[in-house]
Amino acid sequence: MIKKKFAGKVLALMVLLCVLLTGSVLTAWAEEPLTAEPDNGMIRVNLPTFASGTTLKLAEVGGIDNGTITLNDRFAPSGVVISGLTEASQAQEAAEQLTAYAAEHEIADAWESFYDSGDKPPVYFTGLKADNTLYLIYQEPNTNQKDIIISPMLVLLPYVNAEGETLTEVELDAKYERPLPDTGAVILTKVDVRNHDITLQGAEFRLEVKKYDTLGLLKAGDEGVYEDEGGLYYWETVNENLVTNDTGKLAVEGLPFGLYRFVETKAPDGFLINNTVIEVVVDKGGLYKLDPETQEVVPDYGYVTSLMVENTPIIPPPDTPSQPSEPSEPSQPSEPSEPSQPKPSEPSETTQTGDNASKYIIVGVIVGVSLVVVILLIVLGKKGKKKDGDE
Repeated sequence: MIKKKFAGKVLALMVLLCVLLTGSVLTAWAEEPLTAEPDNGMIRVNLPTFASGTTLKLAEVGGIDNGTITLNDRFAPSGVVISGLTEASQAQEAAEQLTAYAAEHEIADAWESFYDSGDKPPVYFTGLKADNTLYLIYQEPNTNQKDIIISPMLVLLPYVNAEGETLTEVELDAKYERPLPDTGAVILTKVDVRNHDITLQGAEFRLEVKKYDTLGLLKAGDEGVYEDEGGLYYWETVNENLVTNDTGKLAVEGLPFGLYRFVETKAPDGFLINNTVIEVVVDKGGLYKLDPETQEVVPDYGYVTSLMVENTPIIPPPDTPSQPSEPSEPSQPSEPSEPSQPKPSEPSETTQTGDNASKYIIVGVIVGVSLVVVILLIVLGKKGKKKDGDE
């Protein structure tokens, strides 16, 4: 009876530890159960994709002794309390304190850990004891901490899940913070001035950064030297071979904070160069990425400055007769069914009316002359007859 009560007490402690001390959501290996002996435990830690390359360490810190969670000889001097914890925040605080102690005293066990591929690159720790042993998993100091900070985890093996199953192989998603980078990013898009939905590839730019003369080496009036309220300055070239891709975009990241400007050095084919200098202030950290579906450069994390630069198409000169290779197109003839009914305003009617009037005038003149001739003949004939009678 005493042994059963003791066993029940140990089981209850194990369940409480799994809920409070992990600091992460633990799940059983349900999809493809791994084969391992009860005394050969394994812990899999899933990391976000961008955290590939992060190094995690593992250390054995203690276990359950006579129904009480205790630290082993290496960690007992730390003075960290791990028994009697009732809240997850307390367990997380204990894990952070033990991590600081392990880093300070360079305590880490030589269990095998290795990476795998996938959307969530996991880190495996294999060959672990699963006899009520308490482990600490933490990020190796000063490794990849600019990109991600992994929260330390306390994990008890074997692990008892919510269904009461005792597991020697567990999987957990790391809790982490992602600090903003101390450099910025800019995405520039080239578009047609007539339609911004049309992006232009092949535009070339030079990127420059504003630099003040902090050493007193510049002289006012020299070529390329300018002055403002901040003093003498010049523009230093950062990159002179930036070209918009087939989606009309170019992207730059890793830019130290400051004032930058884009100078267009070559226009896209068929377009005029844009001589407007584009200035941009970079004062917040950010990163970009390539969208796997659209293959476009898009903001990824933090603050990414987006710019849109227009180009005007080159308008070809009008065609002239002096260009035999490209003769002007003849005017389209009118429809055959409508030549007899021209509009009053059309020049063709003016020409037709003038021709008819000329014809009428000529006919009238001929008729008039003929009448005169006939009259003269009649008159002359009468006079001849009269003379004959008089004789």
